[in-house]
Amino acid sequence: MALRYKCLKFTLECVDPGPVPEFKGFSVRGMILKRLREGNPEAIDRYIYGGPGGATFPSGVTLTPPLARSEFVHEGDELSFHLHLFEDAAEADVEFIFPLAESELRVGAARFRLVRVEEAGSGKVVYDGERYRYVRPGRLEPLELEGDFVVVSTLTPTYLVYDGRARVPRFHMIVRNAARRFTMLRRRFGKQGLTREEARELIRWAEEAETVAMSYRLKTLRRRSSRIGRQEFRAVVGTFVYELPPDPPDAAGEVLSFAAAYGVGKMNTAGLGRISISHHP
Repeated sequence: MALRYKCLKFTLECVDPGPVPEFKGFSVRGMILKRLREGNPEAIDRYIYGGPGGATFPSGVTLTPPLARSEFVHEGDELSFHLHLFEDAAEADVEFIFPLAESELRVGAARFRLVRVEEAGSGKVVYDGERYRYVRPGRLEPLELEGDFVVVSTLTPTYLVYDGRARVPRFHMIVRNAARRFTMLRRRFGKQGLTREEARELIRWAEEAETVAMSYRLKTLRRRSSRIGRQEFRAVVGTFVYELPPDPPDAAGEVLSFAAAYGVGKMNTAGLGRISISHHP
């Protein structure tokens, strides 16, 4: 059931200095949507919003925002973010690159231009400021579950809602969130996801995991939405260690690999919920 997947690193160069927010995900997401509406509005419905028959599906595109905490950029400074592209979106990266390359970009009060796009990991240049080169997407490889412990570290603040409330994550919350999105994303692109029994087996297994260590803090984030106005909420930043039960279901490694690539929780199209997952004896 492996998903097609491509992760691209976009590098921007500042052409007009100014202040930028500490957490830049909402600004970068807004910048991308603005340029797509102007240059390729069909891509928004095809890959980011909507779905077959008007149903609501997860986005085929998620974001790792610039991780630098600087709140001011100068002319010539570079800022990088990653787009994670799944299934059809992974084949159509040019539909995101050209709208960003053809106009000035704004993050906070600073203005930028797109100077480079690379495939994350390999470093292959996809766009060098003038020329585009297609790089074939790969497949998400399952996480090998060979030890007794999983360590989950947040790369960006994580806003995980469980039973209607934002929570400090337990292992089964992460697995349940990822399994649901994995299945819905596959169905969005006309493929079979987890069956109901496979999902139940996976979640039952995850519920038996024990949280053996955690170190975290709550971070207050603020955003302004054209739909709901100003919003303030608290998200989790930290590291969590879980002891796994024996005999993981067949789908466990694939779902955990997806969680690390896609992100977990709410607003991961804006870069929340980026996590790393490592397995230890």
